[in-house]
Amino acid sequence: MTEISKLIKSAKSTFIKVIKHINKHNIVLSSNIKSNLKSLILLWRDNQNKDVSYYFKMKDNHTNINGKISDEVLQILWMDYLEIAMKLRLVMMKNNYLS
Repeated sequence: MTEISKLIKSAKSTFIKVIKHINKHNIVLSSNIKSNLKSLILLWRDNQNKDVSYYFKMKDNHTNINGKISDEVLQILWMDYLEIAMKLRLVMMKNNYLS
């Protein structure tokens, strides 16, 4: 398994933890956050055999959510996810540049 494959799997798994936490604890979110999360859910559902630009579509959703989560535990989970997603983008850019 390549580094990119591992990062994709890890990011998706961590994102699922975020969604499960929201659902389990009935966390109330703004309509803006909900909309961005729905977009991310759709992007993660259909992420097989995608290129770099596909994963960069997620960036705007991430930006629109950052700093707007008030639940402390959810904020920690979100930052864990975001750290992996950012590393994924960085590794993809590096590989794309070096190719």
